[in-house]
Amino acid sequence: DSVLTIEQANALGKLYASNAYTTGKYYVTGTITEVYNTQYGNMYITDGEGHTFCIYGTYSADGKTRYDKLTTKPVLGDTVTIYGIVGQYNGTSQIKNGWITEHTPCEHVLVEVKNVAAGCTNNGYIVRECSICKLYSETETIDALGHTTEEGICERCGEEISNDPGESKVLATFDFGANGSATHV
Repeated sequence: DSVLTIEQANALGKLYASNAYTTGKYYVTGTITEVYNTQYGNMYITDGEGHTFCIYGTYSADGKTRYDKLTTKPVLGDTVTIYGIVGQYNGTSQIKNGWITEHTPCEHVLVEVKNVAAGCTNNGYIVRECSICKLYSETETIDALGHTTEEGICERCGEEISNDPGESKVLATFDFGANGSATHV
């Protein structure tokens, strides 16, 4: 049992043929940058220096509970230590069916990174991103404001607004009989 950096784990995985793995288990730590299968817990982790590593299947620390059944699932921005066999599949180094031995949730401190004002007919939005992990974000939608007018011109955007509901048009009239059949009138 040994601790590997992500860079070392990638190098070790490349030593094996596709779908071949070490017999010994290793610890690898990183921050989750993507969870691409929420049933099995397939994810990518990074070390912050640009090195990324694949985890193909994630389980509890005792190896008994699969990712989708975990009470507290590691998510984007969390830091995890995974314990498992290292190898590669189709050229991608990975830990296969790793056990989460440590899980530190990101404390997500959200700061505003984008603000698009709502208009009369279009929604606006505010995007807030975690200043710690830079991976997690939330988007708040701001409903369209609607036109404001008394004189036929929107006071907010200057668009000409008609208060005339328009002429009603009857396209066809049908009479529905007791048996549910329709007769054109």
